[in-house]
Amino acid sequence: GYFPSISAGWNIHEEDFWNKNDILNTLKVVAGFGRNGNDAANSLEYVPTIGGNQSYTFGTGDRLTNGTAPSQIANPDLRWETKGEFNAGIDFALLNYKLTGTFDYYNRVTSDLLYNVAVDASTNQADRTWANLDDVELQNAGVELTLSYNMESDDKSFTWSPTLTFGTYNTVLNKVEAPEGSQYVFFSSDAPAFDFETSPGAPGLNNDPMIAVIAGQPIGQIWGLTYEGVDDNGNFIFADIDGDGTVDASPGNSPDKSVIGNGLPSFSLGFANGFTYNDFDLSFFLRGDFGHDLANMYRTFYEPNTNSRTMENIVKTDYYDENLTAASQFSSHYVEDASYMVLDNLTVGYRFTAPEGSGVTAARVYLTGRNLLWVTNYTGADPQPRYNDTGATDNGNSSFRNDPLAPGIDRRSQYFTTRSITFGLNLDF
Repeated sequence: GYFPSISAGWNIHEEDFWNKNDILNTLKVVAGFGRNGNDAANSLEYVPTIGGNQSYTFGTGDRLTNGTAPSQIANPDLRWETKGEFNAGIDFALLNYKLTGTFDYYNRVTSDLLYNVAVDASTNQADRTWANLDDVELQNAGVELTLSYNMESDDKSFTWSPTLTFGTYNTVLNKVEAPEGSQYVFFSSDAPAFDFETSPGAPGLNNDPMIAVIAGQPIGQIWGLTYEGVDDNGNFIFADIDGDGTVDASPGNSPDKSVIGNGLPSFSLGFANGFTYNDFDLSFFLRGDFGHDLANMYRTFYEPNTNSRTMENIVKTDYYDENLTAASQFSSHYVEDASYMVLDNLTVGYRFTAPEGSGVTAARVYLTGRNLLWVTNYTGADPQPRYNDTGATDNGNSSFRNDPLAPGIDRRSQYFTTRSITFGLNLDF
């Protein structure tokens, strides 16, 4: 492909009209535009593939036998997706260069999106293929801010170096005019698009997609019924949105279903700190994502106190209602705000001066902890955003999916994060 780019910067503080001072030391304005290509996740997306774990009736006695079958048809017309990006920002230094920072605005538009699409299995050897979508563009815009400070005592015995990062995101799938005769389009009409692979899965919750892709709106729109409580018989009460006196729970674009959350964060924060005092050192890193929701599949399947399935290990969260005895049905009841802040890393160290003749010039002992503290109201295994979805197959472990248009589903295959403590020794020779 052909991927040009151009950028420019202006060091305003080097101009003759700049009044040099001890408050605002440097100021630079930068801007750029460029295009680049992405050839997708692996090198087998344009060729036919064979997949295992298929069962067939073979031989006498109608016995099921494991085998293989075509899992993807070829697409020789597959091409790179293209991303065009405009960015503009400023770099600055203040207070005799103690405070430095950058502020950037970016706007990215990706066209010819590579996507694993469904095809007619009756006329092909498989029901999936990779293709470039001709009728959509993915737009991602936001701002990024970084601030760093360097503090040092007069005798240099104490230093402090904090860095704050902040970023916002707004990712929208826009519908565009497809060329005449396009074979692969995402939207077949003006209605929301649903992929049934975003259903909760088995047992009992197949064919009920949880993600709606709506043209001109952010991706990651979690879709479903609105939960309002439990009736005297232990059944769900859902909102009758269209007011016709009944609740239509049919899959997809039901008049009583709506957007009940979004899987992408509104903004992210990071706060890194480094301290030294004589031979002691301390560093820690806090980070968090805020404003995103997760569809909690652990609760969806294992929290309802259903009469149809007897389970010893019922998930009991703050949302658990012993009066709810109906078979599970996905709704806003299982969608939670997953904003969080985590103490990602904490290290404490002390540096020794080795005795002469020991062969060691210096030594440092340290203690490091990872994932030490999570602050969140989310009740699932991990509150971090799910930026793509692997599908309902095999508890969310599909062999062909890694869908970037369906963020926000916390599958049952998600394991808990681990906390670790490490003691170490560094030697200088």
